[in-house]
Amino acid sequence: MFARQTASADLRASMACAEAAEHLPREYASLLPDYTLAERLSEHYSVRRADLFADRPQILRLWRLITGGTAPDGHKLDWFYLGNPAGRGTIYLLWHDPTDRAVGITCAGRRDILIGQTVVKGAVCGDLVIDPAHRGRGPARRFRNCVLEHLRDEFDLFYAFPNERLAKGIAAAGPDFERELYNLVLPLRISEYLPRYMPKRLAAIVGIPAQLVLDLILKARIPRMTHEYVVSVADDAFLDALWQSVSAGRVSIGVRDSRFLNWRLRQHPSADFSMFALVYSNGLPAGYVAYETDRDSRVVIVDVLSCGEAAFAACIKMFIRQMKKAGVRSISVRKGTEPPSRLRLLKSLGFVVSERSRGFVFARANICQDLAGEMLYLNAIDSDV
Repeated sequence: MFARQTASADLRASMACAEAAEHLPREYASLLPDYTLAERLSEHYSVRRADLFADRPQILRLWRLITGGTAPDGHKLDWFYLGNPAGRGTIYLLWHDPTDRAVGITCAGRRDILIGQTVVKGAVCGDLVIDPAHRGRGPARRFRNCVLEHLRDEFDLFYAFPNERLAKGIAAAGPDFERELYNLVLPLRISEYLPRYMPKRLAAIVGIPAQLVLDLILKARIPRMTHEYVVSVADDAFLDALWQSVSAGRVSIGVRDSRFLNWRLRQHPSADFSMFALVYSNGLPAGYVAYETDRDSRVVIVDVLSCGEAAFAACIKMFIRQMKKAGVRSISVRKGTEPPSRLRLLKSLGFVVSERSRGFVFARANICQDLAGEMLYLNAIDSDV
């Protein structure tokens, strides 16, 4: 543990809170303010646990280094970190003591995770950035290690979807599990892709017969489904019944009940998500596909939940047919740790891997034992975007 020292009145106040918390019963610790961590990393840097209200200007200023000021950062702070139904998020600041200024940030949004039959306290880590003037390997590495240490103490399980540059540092920190993530894409309108590989005039000539060939291939791969499944509405009753059915088995997955999905999809401050739902012929829920459509008629799938492999295949196939009728140009599946059987199915339907990345999972020892036999299912809906 890093030696605790004080460098300012703010640090002394933070230390007093941290020391008081160590001697309070657990049930009273939550009554203390968020601003309870102040640990020295070096002569010039310390780590603080941010107060999500008092430190709001510092948080938004640092987030602009990620977004360039174009994203609704204030809305995201209110929605994802303060309004999360699983609980308030945790944000850590890298503080430069000589200038009394925050120069780095990393965040953990709460996420309830079902492991077997038990819901554990989880989190998704993201929004990590350090001011370019302070990106020396020493401060960045010590900041990362300090935060990971405290996250291990606070959460039963947490995970991250870092970009490749950050992934190297996370991998060096010794995660319990490393998973390969996939972005996949299925072209439905060939005219969008031909100009990438040939002159535009030639693409215009080749486009019509090429589209006919693509349509025939899709028709052969995705025949009409039987009457076993019926398109339905994904209302709260459907979502809760589906989640109850899925969670009755032994699974490792983030909670996906109506409370979470309404917050995550329907209350999102900047995106407009839709849901394609199927029920069995007897009216019981079979599964859903959650997706977003952009201005160029491209669809991005962010989550699929189903009662088994057959229902998963039905959801994907019937969704593709519906999107094709709607004139969608392409369907993408964004970052997921799909089981091998599902990945093979997607590829057999024409999806191709457009990008590979890595996800990292940290968990307590007893949870690691469960995850060794049952891979944690993660998808774009489990991230912070």
